[in-house]
Amino acid sequence: MKALYLIKIPTSGGKVRYEVVLREKIALPELGANDVMVKICACALTRVDTKTILQITQRKDEPIPIGFSISGNVTKVGSDVKLVSLGDEVAGILPLDTMCSGCADHCVIPEYCIVKKPKSVGHIDCAAVMEPGIAGLTAILHQAKLQAGQTVLLFSACSGTGNVMMQLCAAYGVRVIAVVDNSDGVKLVSSLELQPLQIIDMASQGKSLVELCLQETGGIGVDCIIDGGVDLGYSLDNFVIEPRSFRVELEEVQNRHDYESETPPPLLPTKQQILNCLAVHGHWITTQPELQLDPPETQTMYLKSASLHFLFSAAWLLSGRFQGKYLGIFIHNI
Repeated sequence: MKALYLIKIPTSGGKVRYEVVLREKIALPELGANDVMVKICACALTRVDTKTILQITQRKDEPIPIGFSISGNVTKVGSDVKLVSLGDEVAGILPLDTMCSGCADHCVIPEYCIVKKPKSVGHIDCAAVMEPGIAGLTAILHQAKLQAGQTVLLFSACSGTGNVMMQLCAAYGVRVIAVVDNSDGVKLVSSLELQPLQIIDMASQGKSLVELCLQETGGIGVDCIIDGGVDLGYSLDNFVIEPRSFRVELEEVQNRHDYESETPPPLLPTKQQILNCLAVHGHWITTQPELQLDPPETQTMYLKSASLHFLFSAAWLLSGRFQGKYLGIFIHNI
């Protein structure tokens, strides 16, 4: 069987880069009692967070699978599998510690990582919506616990995850202020059937983000902010780097997807902008793993009695006690 993987390639200067490689003759892992073998019909390609995967799995030089959201047909089941049967059409997300690639003919996946696919939804649509849907439901329902009539400031609204989150917010009656970082993003969000309260272009030279946000909410602020990354307020140029290893480490933190081609960096909000937009008892949901708050910033959050959440939807699989809730989110998602 053939499958796509990321292979670590050492380079001069101590840096590491990854290359996409089609590996031949890949053997599937042995089917466990609670595992299912799936013939993959569709796989959604998303960014591979190499740093997080290596941190969780403690692997050093092993290849990293590409493609985690899959949809297909069950071809084999383990002896203790009860949730699905042979021939069922299923969709799911491969766990981060798997050695199975979603870009392959077959994969072995635990039964609690898949759900039955509705007949009315195609394999491609199912695979495409799995990861954004899990992230959206985790943020909206389980972290912020948003209710109808509340307002969310959604960054990266023109991304796939942002699009799904806007649809989820509309379904639950949550009002959305969408933030994009260029005019193309404004056109994309404006073309969607479900329109947000307002679209804010970070590249615009008009009113500031905080002014527009407070104006839309009557000076109160938003109930929830879901960022797509945060401007940490520093760059490599601000440091006098002596040990080369420290510079390499800092570069890896700031360039998490070093196997991709270079693209212009998005315009990200600062921590102060986010805090100024947040209402009392508001929720800040961040996707920035390296986020650090200074004492004045934590004081602002304290005075607003606000909460900070880190959005990492794969965390559901890091503890067995959440398997039932994770499956519930899967079913809700589809």
